[in-house]
Amino acid sequence: MNSQPLNNNTSNKSPTNMFSKIGKGIDGLNWLAGELASYMLLASALLITIDVFLRFVFRSPIDWVYTVSLFVLMWFSLLASPLVVKEDRHISVDTIVESFSERAQNIIRLLGLVAALLLIVSLGYFGSRLLINAYTGGRVTSGILAYPIWILYLIFPITLLLHFLQINRNIIKVIKSIKEIKIGKVEARKDFVFILVFFILLVGSIYLSFHNPII
Repeated sequence: MNSQPLNNNTSNKSPTNMFSKIGKGIDGLNWLAGELASYMLLASALLITIDVFLRFVFRSPIDWVYTVSLFVLMWFSLLASPLVVKEDRHISVDTIVESFSERAQNIIRLLGLVAALLLIVSLGYFGSRLLINAYTGGRVTSGILAYPIWILYLIFPITLLLHFLQINRNIIKVIKSIKEIKIGKVEARKDFVFILVFFILLVGSIYLSFHNPII
């Protein structure tokens, strides 16, 4: 009887394929969040338009539109932001950075992602504290359309999760790009000087913003 080799290609899943699927899942999750945020903003814009029409034509505005629009504005900003991180569409001034080598640009981008991660973790932490305090205290909003205020603060842990997943995915992609770029010793020294200067300026600007705040 002839024995045939077993084909284990379908049973063996490489870690690369698994991480690729996880990454695509993160991208898809943030895409859905961005779509939801856009529909929320559209609904809010329609409500405001209807309210303005009723206010000036029939002198009968919708009293709860203002409350809803403030809620949507906060949720839209924090719900759509992870998609902006995914697409790398945040406003940036890269006139000087573009003069660096590709490897140096990726390293600077990596530092920016780490700083963004620290910022979003801080935002999520303090926002979650507001959520817990509002829930345990039974606080509600004022006005005609009163609702538990913890619902408004619920966006903080949600945006923390979405940002945390997407920023870490971007960090892994940038690290891979850095490893793939091969440069000589002279270029490496130049990159080190550029990045050191950039880091000093970054730390200095943060220090000045805390000790000499504009507002």
